[in-house]
Amino acid sequence: MQATVKAAKNMKEAYDVVIIGSGFGGAITGCRLAEAGYSVCILERGKHYKKGEFPREFDNPRDWFWNSKLDFNGLIDFRFYNDVAAMLSSGVGGGSLIYANVHIRAHENIFKQGWPRDINRDVLNPYYDKVAEMLHVSPVPEYKNLPKTEAMRKVAEEIGKGNDWGKPDLAIYWGEETVEQEDPYGFGIDIAQTGCRYCGECVIGCNYYAKNTLDLNYIPVAVKNGAECFPLHEVSKIASEGKGYNVCYRDLDKNIEGMVFGEKVIVAAGSLGSTELLLRCKKQYKTLPKLSQKLGDNFSGNGDFLAAALNTKGEFADLQPRNGPTVTSFIKYWKQYPEFYLEEGGIPLDELVFVAGALRPDSDYLKKLKLSILRRIFPGLVFRSRSKKLFSEKIAEKGKLPSDMMVFLAMGRDAADGQIRLKRLFPLPFFPPKLAIRWRNKQSLPLFDKIIEEQNKVAEGLKGEQVLSPLWELRKQSTTVHLLGGCPMGDSLDTGVVNQYGEVFDYPNLYVADGSIIPTAIGPNPAMTIGALAERIAEQIIKKGME
Repeated sequence: MQATVKAAKNMKEAYDVVIIGSGFGGAITGCRLAEAGYSVCILERGKHYKKGEFPREFDNPRDWFWNSKLDFNGLIDFRFYNDVAAMLSSGVGGGSLIYANVHIRAHENIFKQGWPRDINRDVLNPYYDKVAEMLHVSPVPEYKNLPKTEAMRKVAEEIGKGNDWGKPDLAIYWGEETVEQEDPYGFGIDIAQTGCRYCGECVIGCNYYAKNTLDLNYIPVAVKNGAECFPLHEVSKIASEGKGYNVCYRDLDKNIEGMVFGEKVIVAAGSLGSTELLLRCKKQYKTLPKLSQKLGDNFSGNGDFLAAALNTKGEFADLQPRNGPTVTSFIKYWKQYPEFYLEEGGIPLDELVFVAGALRPDSDYLKKLKLSILRRIFPGLVFRSRSKKLFSEKIAEKGKLPSDMMVFLAMGRDAADGQIRLKRLFPLPFFPPKLAIRWRNKQSLPLFDKIIEEQNKVAEGLKGEQVLSPLWELRKQSTTVHLLGGCPMGDSLDTGVVNQYGEVFDYPNLYVADGSIIPTAIGPNPAMTIGALAERIAEQIIKKGME
């Protein structure tokens, strides 16, 4: 049984609401507005993955990576800028397809500075509840005694952080592993899910429908209520038209241009996607010239920091990093400055082998990107770094992902002082501007230094050694999967791009609803906060429509 996604041939000329992107912002607003009776069109640049369709073979990079200019319509969008490396997702369900399912509510202190005055934790709590109920979040069941979870708990106690260890809520269906259950949560939709198999493949797409991704709940509920979702439709421009907006797109499947009108438009293409689209509309196409000067500001990687403990010994020699969901526990460092969370993680062997192969200098993927910084800089750095050498040696030695290791996924309150801009490589009109990120991490170094210090204590507690990401070792470059900012919320045009309800200043009925509107780093995984804000935005749109 599969979710229904209508074909592009059914697209109408106009809708009450056109939504750009199907991640947390687009899926949630689309669902709630369709339930309220609005005609809704969701445009998604990526494919619609059905059960079992996420790639696992490595012979065709096109199945894995996203680059529409090269006709790569895969799941993962790697981006390498001078100051930051980022991993994004492409597909119906957006970032939920590759995130680690973790749902943690932002601490009340987060909202005390940099946010609109009327937003705080108490205001967001009812919307957090809605997301939790819809995605049925809960920790790994107690009867599952996973080695990496227990190791993290023991080490936390040894280093005096036992009271700050915990298991996060995860958006996972904990049913029987080999039994398909049709519509297990009673949404009234035509989808069958299978219980979690603890295979560690959360971050490369769950082929068992055990992960409660947005294409298994919010989006099919939206479709059930009349919404239409169109995969492989990449939006290029928004232009004001009467009391609404024309949205221009390219149908990547048919390679044709098209346009659809929306009385309301919700931009939900993620921090980079939404910001780039609006920057082009303001600077390049001049179709939305009154957008705030704050557009592109407040970029944050949410303090993401990647490392690992290798050569763990004794009782920690067999941590089985593939056994379980990607993240099953954390240690919270929230009663000190700087504040952050340290989560243990798992990486499936197949992903490691594939990425290592895809990023070889002679790989087919990099040959396709001859002018890319990825080919010119990144492979050389990776293959010269100490961490890559140690890690490659372990895989070569054992022929598989080693068990004597633990992945560290840290995230915290960085300075959120990055800038997303359009830059021309050459000052000539026929060279279109490219997206650039300027994010010197000087103001965030105290956070990263503290993360490294505390991770080292955990690595030593595991009787292993800490290794850092290659990009950090060689360039002090951050790697993030939690991109925030670019279209920050504010109380006025001078302080933000959108108001507290996501509506763009000076452009009525144009909204942004995704991580780009978050004006500061969150600390823990931001998906639940993005979802809560989207629930609140949808509710406000419905209330305005009733006035």
